[in-house]
Amino acid sequence: MRGFAVVVLLAVCAFSVDNAEAQDCQLKQYDSLPLSIVNERVLIPVKVGDVQKDFALQFGNALNGMSEATVKEFGLSKRTIDTNLNVVRDQVKITYLTRAPQFQLGRIPLKNVEFIVLPSALDRDGIAGDIGLRLLSKADIELDFAGKKFNLFSQDHCPGKVVYWTKSGYAQVPFVVQETGYVRPIMQLDGQPVRVSFEPNEKSIIGMNAMRRIFGMDENAPGMKLVGQDEQGRKVYSYPFKGLAADGLTVTNPLIRVVEEAPRPDCTGHQTLQFPEHPPLHSTEQPRLATCMGGLDVVLGYSVLSKLHMYFSIKEKLLYLTGADAH
Repeated sequence: MRGFAVVVLLAVCAFSVDNAEAQDCQLKQYDSLPLSIVNERVLIPVKVGDVQKDFALQFGNALNGMSEATVKEFGLSKRTIDTNLNVVRDQVKITYLTRAPQFQLGRIPLKNVEFIVLPSALDRDGIAGDIGLRLLSKADIELDFAGKKFNLFSQDHCPGKVVYWTKSGYAQVPFVVQETGYVRPIMQLDGQPVRVSFEPNEKSIIGMNAMRRIFGMDENAPGMKLVGQDEQGRKVYSYPFKGLAADGLTVTNPLIRVVEEAPRPDCTGHQTLQFPEHPPLHSTEQPRLATCMGGLDVVLGYSVLSKLHMYFSIKEKLLYLTGADAH
């Protein structure tokens, strides 16, 4: 078996590495933060100023988000996003940006971190905000769901020398970072290759269009059962998937819901919305946004990811995987 990865960005100055470290195969850990799970949402502690808050891990978005309530609590100023840009989160238009002068992730202090302001319509379980991928992109990340730990490591290590928590083998899944910053590894769902996205704070879902294209199935297929609606009013179906596999590692009977979609052409992941030459967001954290979700088939949320122990090796462009209980 072998492994895979996700992209993350903390300020370059926060992760300085000397030349000697690059020659050393031993992993260098920057920090270890506790994971807490609230209603299947994966949270880590951060500090806004001197006050600790729980922020969600948002691997499906490049941008950080902060709730309207948190912005008001800390008296942060807001500025309007340029009207030529259409920034949307979960089908809700985003109008404002804010900036936290002092922000701390574990022991790592950061300054002037930019956030989109999440309106009350996006307030989920009173969570103060979320951390996007680009704030983490200068470190490797480990998600240890069984141990409830979120670990940050230096990217300077010897290839393949990252799985320290078990000697019983691991899966290794290569990935390609799209020009928009999205990471889309290929895995196999019931024997068929699928492009996946990792969303620790979302439900595990596959759209009906992907079901039609990959499996030749629709809502009338045997085994498809209507179980309700999502927050957007779309019909949600259960389907008895047998296994999600990667390089010899299999999650059996993965809980992945099928979401209603009108038939439409497949998204290749190459369509992008370019910012103007001088980005009005004045941010180094988001060079572009992608249309149609960057080209994906399956969103893997907490119901599936919690079965795994994951290490994202950014420079290798590999995700290393074991079962969550491997030791």
